[in-house]
Amino acid sequence: SSNLYLRENCSSWLLTNNYFKGYINLNNNNSIVISNNIFYGSYYQPIQNSNSPSVLISHNMFFKFNYFSNVFNATISDNIFMCNSATNTANMAKNNFINNLSWRSALTPYALPPEGNTGTNNISNQDPLFETAPSTSSQSFDFTQDYHLKSTSPGKNAASDGTDIGPYGG
Repeated sequence: SSNLYLRENCSSWLLTNNYFKGYINLNNNNSIVISNNIFYGSYYQPIQNSNSPSVLISHNMFFKFNYFSNVFNATISDNIFMCNSATNTANMAKNNFINNLSWRSALTPYALPPEGNTGTNNISNQDPLFETAPSTSSQSFDFTQDYHLKSTSPGKNAASDGTDIGPYGG
């Protein structure tokens, strides 16, 4: 999928097992679950425009991640963030980050939870250790690589439900 724009009054969506090259605009709808997806496009703000505590973003992998744009009050759990820049908290706050893993191979690490958000049991700036995919670059997703976690990964069996952090858990 490229970009997905949810219109007003279209709550109760389950967005699961997708590859997103663009972004999802939630348009402040409620009861949205975004799980087991891979966001690999060139857009740095993959999820946008939500102020609902009933939004769950769980068990996804985000490449080229910078921040969620205008996302507030969501539960963000068990994701892998392949970050392309330092933490940017200008447009996201009051989210609860639980059991996520961030990785940035150079410069300033991406801290979890980002400032202005809460969270527990996050793993900041640790190599996820994929089976065959190199984790030296947060910039690209390669369909020919295996992004399952190695047995020595810090995200192995570390999700809040006891499965792997990322899109292959949950």
